[in-house]
Amino acid sequence: MPRTTITVQDGGANASLDNLAWTAADQTNGMDYDNSDGKVLVLSRNTNAAARTITANSVSAGPYQRTGNKTISLAAVTGVSTGGPYTPDGFNQSTGKVNIDPSANAVSNDFQIACIRMNLIRPY
Repeated sequence: MPRTTITVQDGGANASLDNLAWTAADQTNGMDYDNSDGKVLVLSRNTNAAARTITANSVSAGPYQRTGNKTISLAAVTGVSTGGPYTPDGFNQSTGKVNIDPSANAVSNDFQIACIRMNLIRPY
């Protein structure tokens, strides 16, 4: 089965975190999101009594020759944790997406992920 794609949402200057659309964690197929500009922040939310993790898979291509994945750890019932933004050269697969894998003990109704594109405003 293909990975579950997380829709990247606009995180402009007036964006509200209260209105985010969360995607249920898919431990079976894994997940991915568009990272063409390298400005995407990954949010994960855990409401379960057990700890959870998500792992962003690096690639060995590109100038950085990365060989280390990045793992976001969430303690039990912690609310929201963040990861990224991840550099395209270090994390984008050939599809232009970052592959992320929820922990094996993830249960979709209590572990969710959202992605926000950080449209940063240049300072004056």
